[in-house]
Amino acid sequence: MAPLPLRTWLTGAPPRGQDVAGACAVVVDVLRATSTVAAALGHGAACVIPRTDVDEAFEARAELERRGEEPLLGGERGGFKVPGFDLGNSPLEYGAERVAGKSLILCTSNGTAALELCHGASRLYAASFVNAGATAAAVAKGAEPVILCCAGKEGAPSLEDVCCAGLIAASLLKVYRYEADDATTMAYLCWKYYAADVRRLLKTCNHGRHLAGLGFEEDLAFCSQVDALPVAATQRDGEKLVVVAQD
Repeated sequence: MAPLPLRTWLTGAPPRGQDVAGACAVVVDVLRATSTVAAALGHGAACVIPRTDVDEAFEARAELERRGEEPLLGGERGGFKVPGFDLGNSPLEYGAERVAGKSLILCTSNGTAALELCHGASRLYAASFVNAGATAAAVAKGAEPVILCCAGKEGAPSLEDVCCAGLIAASLLKVYRYEADDATTMAYLCWKYYAADVRRLLKTCNHGRHLAGLGFEEDLAFCSQVDALPVAATQRDGEKLVVVAQD
C-alpha cells in the first residue's frame, strides 16, 4: 500500500493548492487554545464548541441557555479573559470543579480560527503537548492523508506549535504508513532539538515570553507536560469537540 501524505501547515493557513477535504486535520495551538481544550475535556467537560468571533460566542451561549443548558464561555483577547466571559484561556482555570459536565464555548485569538479553517476535514482533532500521544494514536487508526495545522500567531509561525507538530509526526512516522513533506520534516527536526526540554522551549519562544510577561508562567509549566492527559479531542456533530471513545 502506498504511503499516505503527511503535511504540515506552519502558519495556520494552507499552502497554495492544499485544503483539508478528505484529510484528517490536527490543529495545534500549544499556547494555549488546544492545551485548554485538552484540559477541559480531560477534566470532564461535556464538549468544547469553538468560536472565532466574540459576538458569536455570546450568541452561542445564549442559544444553549435557551435550550436549558448552563454553558461556560471561555477565551481571550490579548491574552486576557474577555469581559463578560466566565473563564480566560488558561488551562489551569479548567479544573473538574469548574467544568465537569458543562458545555464550553471557547473563543481565542488564533487557535479557534485554525479549528474553523479545518472544519471541512474528514476528521478533526485538537492537539498540544499534553495530549499529543493520545491524538497521534487516534489519528493513526484512520486511512486518509494527515494535515498538521499549526495555529501560529497572527499569520506567523510559532516555534512551540511547529515543535508539537513534529512530536505528533514522529509518532505517526513510526507506523510506516506516512510520507512526510518538507514542512513536516522541518517540524520533526525542530522537535528532536527540543525534545529533552520542552519547558525550556516554552520559556524561550516568543509567545511563551509574552505570556510570562503577562503573569502566566504557570501556564507554561502545564503546557510543557508531554502526554499528561490521555485524551484525544475530536469533532462531532459538525462543531463540538469531544473526547474520543476508547476501544
